[in-house]
Order: sequence, then structure tokens, then C-alpha cells
Amino acid sequence: MTKIILNSFAGVKKFATNLIDTEYTFTTELQRGGTVMQDLRDLLTAEFAQQICEIFLEETGKPVIMADKDGIIFAATDKKRIGNFHSVAKKVMNGELKEGVVTVEQAQSMENVKPGINIPIIYKGIRITSLGIAGDPTVVRPYVGLASRLVQLWLKNQELLNQLTGTINNINGELQEIAAAVEEVTAGAQQIADASQQTHRTTTESMEKIKKVESVLRSIKQIATQSNMIGLNASIEAARVGEAGRGFAVVANEIRKLAASSEESVKDINEVLQEIQTVFNDIAGKVEENKVVTQEQSDSLMTVADRISSIENSMNDLVQRIQHSE
Repeated sequence: MTKIILNSFAGVKKFATNLIDTEYTFTTELQRGGTVMQDLRDLLTAEFAQQICEIFLEETGKPVIMADKDGIIFAATDKKRIGNFHSVAKKVMNGELKEGVVTVEQAQSMENVKPGINIPIIYKGIRITSLGIAGDPTVVRPYVGLASRLVQLWLKNQELLNQLTGTINNINGELQEIAAAVEEVTAGAQQIADASQQTHRTTTESMEKIKKVESVLRSIKQIATQSNMIGLNASIEAARVGEAGRGFAVVANEIRKLAASSEESVKDINEVLQEIQTVFNDIAGKVEENKVVTQEQSDSLMTVADRISSIENSMNDLVQRIQHSE
């Protein structure tokens, strides 16, 4: 790709210029990321600067250096120069010089100085680095301009990537909070489902006990009926024997009254039990409906939690890809 860039200088320069002049529009969500922007100078890594130097040396044969705000060379085609102080670069970074130009004639009259151009690379009004290319200024000037444009493009892309990474990390943090909240709600829903299940079991057991009470009441009613029959027979016998059976007739009559009273009480109790059983049936039905709904909610929340986890993994993967593309 570098050969295409340098062999098609005019086209690439126009392309790079258009990219630099194009305003990046960030979405509202990106702006909400609110990450603190790094110092713009930190966007230009020594690794990328060194790659630029080596690419231009390979394609043009021209030595290249880049120096920081203090004039210290941090990238160069001649790596032995890395760490050296460059006075012209320092003046360029301080703003004392708009650009440092040494012509062939000037270089011939100066000691240990090569002809070339040293310019500041400015991004968002800040001098990021100084870029120097050795050679006849009339020859290397287009290369300096192209290198400057490429570095500016790198800075803009790097800034965008940093903001994207920060936004993704913020979204990941929010997703983790949502996942934690969903997990709590899911646990609560499961507890409700378990409680509903226990209530359903208790209601069922109570209904079984009512059935047993009804069985006892049937027995009592049967005894009352038999007692009533016995009292009736006793009254008949007492009437048959006449005066001698009068006392026995009183007892028989009381037995019949007790049997009738018992039968009436059984009837009343049975009606109450029927009402209770109806209530329990309604409760059991509602509990069953609640159990089904709660279980569905719990299952839905678990599905949501799984999807949040999947989104979180995708976002992490995106961050990794962005970092690897830098």
C-alpha cells in the first residue's frame, strides 16, 4: 500500500487532504461517553512514527526524523539518532520557526548540517511533533507535506478509536450493572415462584383435610340418623307399654331432639366447609396462575441476562479488535 501511496503522490495527497478537511460527526451516544481525552501528543506513538520514517526511507531514500516538544528525536531512519537533541526541531516546536529550511547552499557553508526541511505537525491547534526530511528542499517538500497529512490522519483516527473504546467501556460498565440488577430480580422472581409453589402445596393439603372433615361429618350425620331411628323406635315401644314406658318415652324423645340438632349442626358445618373449599379452590387457581406467570418472568429475565452477557462479550471483542487495529 505504501508503494501505491508514494507512486501516486498527487492522488493520495488529494485524498488525504479531503479526509483531513472532512469533519467527523460523532453520535450522541459517543458524546455521552464523556471520557477524558488524552493529551493530543500522546496520540502519536513512537511505534507509528518509526514506521513512517522507515516507509519514507524505503520508498524515497530520504532520511527522516521526528522530534517531541523538547526537540528530542524519538523516531528516525537512523536509530542511533533517537534520543538526541535537535535544535531546529526545538525552535519549530516552540513556534520560533514556522519551518526549518536548510538549502543545499546553506548546508555547504555549515558544519555537520544536511539540507532538508523540518516542519511542525499541527493537530487541533497543537504542535504534536516536528517532522524533518533530509534532502534538497525543492525535492523533499512534497514528501514532507504528504507525511504531515498522513500523520494528521493517523491522529484523527486514533482519537476516534480512543473515544470509541472509552464509550464501549462505559457501555460495558452499564451492561454489567444491568446484568447484576437482572440477576437480583431473577433471584427474587424465583423466590416468589418457590413461595407460590409452597402455597399451592399448603392449599392442596388444606383441601385434603377438609375432605377428611367432610368424611367425619358424614359419619356423624349417619350416627344422628341412626340415633333418630332408635329414638323413634323407643317412643313406639314406650307408647305400647303405656304408663310403665312414660319415662323411657321422655328419654327417647330427647334422643330424637339431639339427633335432629346434630344433623342440623352437621348441615351447617358442611355448608361452611363447602364455602371454605370454594375459597381454597380459588386460591389454588390463582396461586397456580401466579406460579406460571412468575416462572415465565424468571425465564424471560434469565434470557435477558444471557443476551446482555452476549452483548458484553461482543463489545469486549470489538474493543480487542480496535486495539489490535491501532
